[in-house]
This record gives sequence, structure tokens and C-alpha cells, in this order.
Amino acid sequence: MYELITWGVILIVAVIVELSTAQLVSVWFAAGALVAFLVSLLTNWGLAGQSVVFVLASGILLLLTRPLAKKFKPKFVPTNMELLVGDTAVITEEVDSERGTGRAKLSGTEWFVISESGEPIEPGTSVEIKAIDGIKLVVGVKHPAVNKR
Repeated sequence: MYELITWGVILIVAVIVELSTAQLVSVWFAAGALVAFLVSLLTNWGLAGQSVVFVLASGILLLLTRPLAKKFKPKFVPTNMELLVGDTAVITEEVDSERGTGRAKLSGTEWFVISESGEPIEPGTSVEIKAIDGIKLVVGVKHPAVNKR
């Protein structure tokens, strides 16, 4: 009887963990616990035998279904902030790392900026967004393209 309770508790905990995450974390262990629960219910095997069934069932299900689950994993979709990297902004307030100043305008919105190189950048300079650090854009001076003939 205590084996039924043991596997029932493991099953419930594994299901709760699975439902509380957005990833496939414990579905295989929940299924293994369900198989062990049924073995406990239908046979006279002891806890050791049921544990072997649990480990085997969980392992086999993991090996068989994990590759399939990876196929359906959503692809990385960049956020609006990540899409800004590579865009061009115009400095509206001098960028000075020592004083902690610097603002730029991008698509009509003012942003706090920091210089990638640490060098000051004058207002009116076109800069390329290299990264995003919290709420600040990390920028570098945008150099004009060189024509090679």
C-alpha cells in the first residue's frame, strides 16, 4: 500500500513541476511514476522492482521523445529591443563616460547612450547601436562607407 502512495506522490509532484514550467522538465518522470504506480497496483513486486520499472520507463521515454520534443521547441524570436542593434541614431547630448552623460534620438525617441569605446561623442554625430545595456544603448561612431574602385 505504501508503494502506491509513494508513486502517487511522485506522480503528483512531477505533474505540478511540469505544469509550473514552460519547458519539458519532468513529463518523463511523471510517466515513469505512472507506470510504476500501475506495476505496484497490478503486481506483487517490491519497491526495488518498481523503482527499476520507474527508472527504465522514464529513461526509455526520455530517449524516445526528447528529440521529437526538440523539433517542436519554438525558435528564438528577437524582442523589439534586440532589433535595434545595427540601427543608426543621432547624438543629441554629448556622450561623456566620465560625466555619465549622453543621449541620442532613434526613430523619434530619446535614449540614454554610452560609448562603446569610452571616447566622447559630439552632438549631431551619427552612431550605430552595438548593443543594449539595461535601458542604455551602447553606441559606436558610424563611419561613412568607403568606395573602393
